[in-house]
Amino acid sequence: MRHRPAPVLRAPAPHELDAFAACVEAAFVFSFPDDERELFLAALDPGRCLVAEAGGAVLGTLASHLVELTVPGPRPLRVAALTDLGVAPTHRRQGLGGRLVARFLEDAHDRGEAVALLEAGDGGFYRRFGFAPASWANEYRIAPGRAVANEPGSPPGSLVQLRPDEALEALPAIFDRHRRASVGEITRTAEEWRRLLVTDKGADRTGFVVAHEADGELDGYLRYRALVGASGREVRLEELVATTPAAYRALGWVIGSLGEGVTITTAPRPVDEPLRHLLRDPGACEVVAQRHRGWLRLVDLPGALGGRSYAAAGAVTLEVEDPGCPWNARCWRLEVDPGGRGRAVANEEGGELRLGVDALAATYLGATSFARLTEVGAAREEVAGAAARADRLFLFGRAPFQGAEL
Repeated sequence: MRHRPAPVLRAPAPHELDAFAACVEAAFVFSFPDDERELFLAALDPGRCLVAEAGGAVLGTLASHLVELTVPGPRPLRVAALTDLGVAPTHRRQGLGGRLVARFLEDAHDRGEAVALLEAGDGGFYRRFGFAPASWANEYRIAPGRAVANEPGSPPGSLVQLRPDEALEALPAIFDRHRRASVGEITRTAEEWRRLLVTDKGADRTGFVVAHEADGELDGYLRYRALVGASGREVRLEELVATTPAAYRALGWVIGSLGEGVTITTAPRPVDEPLRHLLRDPGACEVVAQRHRGWLRLVDLPGALGGRSYAAAGAVTLEVEDPGCPWNARCWRLEVDPGGRGRAVANEEGGELRLGVDALAATYLGATSFARLTEVGAAREEVAGAAARADRLFLFGRAPFQGAEL
């Protein structure tokens, strides 16, 4: 049998990006449409990517991008996004994916990026590297005839339907205002907007877009499309973004006016979605699925814990287990001042709350509580009341939600 050299991990050369894309296609068993392949290649930063190469062949890939994540405060935090981790079918189950992730974490730490983020269909693989779901989403369904507004009448402000070119121009600015105030949300690139709204030939991908206008400014929008399925007519709500309560109420009114014989389903929405409270019967908005969204990893604990705000002044000492990033594996005393600013300092006196770095990641945006983690053994109190004290610091307003995709 011919000897196969061990794969070497390194950044790809610019001329290897086509091979990078081909490996991604082989790993995920699909082919890029021509327009999307061009967008994919244009978005790659070779200096932030990794390939596993042996004998001139690209056998594994990992891409990294800097994105802005809104953390509790709300505050913007630049984080390292991991995407396109793939291994050629010929080299799976040999630890290559794990090597790529470990190298990614080392590189992020060396660059001073305190938090990493990814999306995963099957997160079990990433759990072993310290990632945990930091936000969740529900998909909802409203049966025909049940989308009846609690307060019928005219919506507040003005509503306008946008053409595809108008949507491409207007929606990014509205979304950007929204995501800066929404914990868990991330930036959306110009390439992603084009992928969402138009094809390479300028054809419409939007379906329908309705925007809300108040005082001469657009402050919210609704994207939806009409479908015909086995159960009849359906309206799929792709996205609802509102920067004011009035915009949300008006766009919710649109949902209630889409037709009595139509089933309304949604793309992932926040777990505390307030749409149900606009309906005469709140129970009409049924949860049909729950999904994790962003998976988060704390790469540098002092940087990550100091990068968000807190709900109250106080202190708690966390004893963190982290075999993947050993520089994190110690006791950290988190001290929060009256203004909600936190500082994590190494502490040698022992922890009040012991937990793995993945459990800490699950609490970082406020999606789960330390008290719940102690109930299932994912965290352990060394000092009674430590979990409740940590929750008073960490829990911060509405449930986090990531609507944009990496």
